[in-house]
Amino acid sequence: MEKNTLIALGIVFVVVFVLLVLFNPFIPRAGPVDIKNFRLLCQEFGKKTCDTEAKLPDYWEKSSEVIENGKSVKKSCADVLKCKSCNECGFW
Repeated sequence: MEKNTLIALGIVFVVVFVLLVLFNPFIPRAGPVDIKNFRLLCQEFGKKTCDTEAKLPDYWEKSSEVIENGKSVKKSCADVLKCKSCNECGFW
């Protein structure tokens, strides 16, 4: 093969590879979570954390994007469960 043909094939291979990596439908993407699932995740996370540590982590009050009534809103686990400590949440 000619040198130019090999260079062209190499460029095509790199472009196709980059496009597959960028737009691969099999790579899970993070996005808003339904409020019910978010509540369950917070409960599980809180129970496991309180079993091993004396308090909930700082990011317990950090907001995440959640879908509530068809709209995307910012809520934290503290907002959803209406508690800020292991005792208040009933995890102990």
